Amino acid sequence: MIRRRQLSSLHFDPVRREVARLALHQLIADGRIHPARIEEVVAKVQKQVEEEVIETGKRTAIDLGIHGLHPELIRIVGKNEISFIIWTKLLQLCSRNSKLVRCYGF
Repeated sequence: MIRRRQLSSLHFDPVRREVARLALHQLIADGRIHPARIEEVVAKVQKQVEEEVIETGKRTAIDLGIHGLHPELIRIVGKNEISFIIWTKLLQLCSRNSKLVRCYGF
């Protein structure tokens, strides 16, 4: 049973989900799925996603005209931007599906 205190500590991490999605896609495409390969691919994808988060954070800070931001804040901004992109894609998918459902009269 999950208590209220435990529930507040459970959260959804879209960056971690993206790492899992990309790693799984890469493993399935490669066809070699075993524990050592999984760890190798996940580490590689984590590094790629972390670089993307930092690059996105830097680009967002520049777009906003903010200079000299602490690297950890750049990382947080990048992580939030990527989370926003993921949620936007999910919202667009739900919207398309609802239009299809209305179109078919369900």
